Amino acid sequence: MRRAGLSDGAPAGNYGYTSSGYSVYEEENDRLTESLRTKVSAIKSLSIEIGTEVKNQNKMLSEMALLKAVELEQTQIDCLQAVQIEQNVKETDPEGEV
Repeated sequence: MRRAGLSDGAPAGNYGYTSSGYSVYEEENDRLTESLRTKVSAIKSLSIEIGTEVKNQNKMLSEMALLKAVELEQTQIDCLQAVQIEQNVKETDPEGEV
């Protein structure tokens, strides 16, 4: 009577191990382990690249926000100067004649 999974040609009682003490199951396990190691390494590399890209884009967004703030401040200054010029004109010529 044979047990399931033990009919790989190994003598009865060896439970899948060859005479060297190394089984086909260990070989498959080693192959699968190496495959998994390769995949984990690829995922690690990809996650590092994503992190670098996120940092670069955050830096770029911060710089863009700073530029926009400077532009907004300059616009406010320009508006205040225009109001001040308009008030000066009204003070020098109250009837609006230039």
